Amino acid sequence: MKKNEAWMRLLRYYGWSKKPDVKECAERAFRDLSRTLVYSETTNGLSNMDSSARREYEKCKKDFFNKVCGKIDKRVKEHLENLSQNYDDWHRVTCDEIRNFALEFPLEGTKQKLFGREINKKYMTFYHGQAQKWLNITFKNMWIIGLLEEKIQDENQLNEFLKELHTPVDDYILEVATTEDKSIKSRLDEPYIFEKGKNNSWSRWDYMNDYEPFQKHIKKAMQSRFITRLEWDNEAWSEIAEIRRNKKILE
Repeated sequence: MKKNEAWMRLLRYYGWSKKPDVKECAERAFRDLSRTLVYSETTNGLSNMDSSARREYEKCKKDFFNKVCGKIDKRVKEHLENLSQNYDDWHRVTCDEIRNFALEFPLEGTKQKLFGREINKKYMTFYHGQAQKWLNITFKNMWIIGLLEEKIQDENQLNEFLKELHTPVDDYILEVATTEDKSIKSRLDEPYIFEKGKNNSWSRWDYMNDYEPFQKHIKKAMQSRFITRLEWDNEAWSEIAEIRRNKKILE
């Protein structure tokens, strides 16, 4: 994708820097999972804190965000320098690292962790489903703005790498992946069916039991007109977004 003047103006219009990098892509990816995060303190809890404690808590959240974006930046750059390594293995290890880092991230000066509290008698924390969204959207952002083409200049190598990238899983993608509605143009040749007892909330997914089987199914069942899962994801997500937008207009 050639970064001509019009394209650069568009990026700047949407708040991108003059020279977007991997870290900026990771920072923007955070927006796509931030609403699913379960911090140790509730909004009411924060409002009852004194101003100093509240500032420290917000500082801790920002510190976590910056450190994970830095971690993703480092891991992605390392992988792009060694594309011979297995992408699926690298992806699983990276998601494990992000999740484990989140689970152990401390609230400075306390015995508490940043994430985790009980909701409806169930303890909720940071999951692989959130880690995959952070990592996968980072790559999707890189693909959209043409950064992957800058990093991998060999066309054949780039095309092979794009085939390995996963689709970022969210509610829109699950809607397309599970539908039998033939009016959905990007539907799968074979809908994904959740096994009985399986978790269908993507942000709470476990990697091996939930995420990995889903990715394998997408790769196998997406229509042959799609070369990569990101291409399928882009059309599927956009199609559902348009349908939901039109429904909202009619309400």
